[in-house]
Amino acid sequence: MRHTVTTGGSNGINRYVKAMNCVCLDQLDAGLDAHGSTAEVNYSFNYVSIQTGAGTGADGIICQGEQFTAIGNSIYNIKRHAIFHQPLMVYTGNGAEIIASDNIVEYIQAPASTASVGVYAVTDVVGSVFKSVNFKGNRIKNAPVAVNIYAKLANIENTTVANNIIQNATVRSIYYRSNSGTTIERNSVVGNICTQAGGSSEGIYFQGIGGAVNYNNAEANVIDGASIGIRVLDTTTTRIGDSNVYSNVTSEFFQSGDTDTVRGV
Repeated sequence: MRHTVTTGGSNGINRYVKAMNCVCLDQLDAGLDAHGSTAEVNYSFNYVSIQTGAGTGADGIICQGEQFTAIGNSIYNIKRHAIFHQPLMVYTGNGAEIIASDNIVEYIQAPASTASVGVYAVTDVVGSVFKSVNFKGNRIKNAPVAVNIYAKLANIENTTVANNIIQNATVRSIYYRSNSGTTIERNSVVGNICTQAGGSSEGIYFQGIGGAVNYNNAEANVIDGASIGIRVLDTTTTRIGDSNVYSNVTSEFFQSGDTDTVRGV
């Protein structure tokens, strides 16, 4: 089966969509799927497993609509992204929002690539801004990138990544990235436990690539096994608290091209 649940068509907007307590076994693609013509989507307390040998684009849960809630799901054997919010419409209201909390994610078969993400929010359409991103209390195991917030073609603001348990990330644990002309602003990364495979990259990375990742706070995180504990590149106003704990890292902190970064506050 390709999808257990799918919603969103070509006429109008499907609003107030809820799928809860579903069991989605051996899926060839996302077990729960919502197209761009959706809003107020709630996919929570579901079990999703992807078929071994599924295509490289097989996600666990995907929403391409406006507001999205994913709470308490168990997602296994993913090929690409486990929880993927990719708004594909330009909204005239408050913009896109996501809450992803208390989910269990485990990669068992080999991920499609090093760009596969456990919990992922990305702006893939100009104007499809995020006004709120809230990732809390998830347990993510064996993902190349555990958490990624990516302002690819539009801005993202007001983000929280807190109290997640990340195990054996093979590339990096928490990754903020902006592109040229986009910004991610007002970001809090607090209380995460990030354990990484040997030889992996950063534990937490705020990266502005021609864009900007601004007004960031990182404190009370535990980072184990990364080559660099926390890295900032082309950011503005970042505070790295002295409550962060580092173990088995090559370097605790690295900064380049940033403005007004203070470490140990």
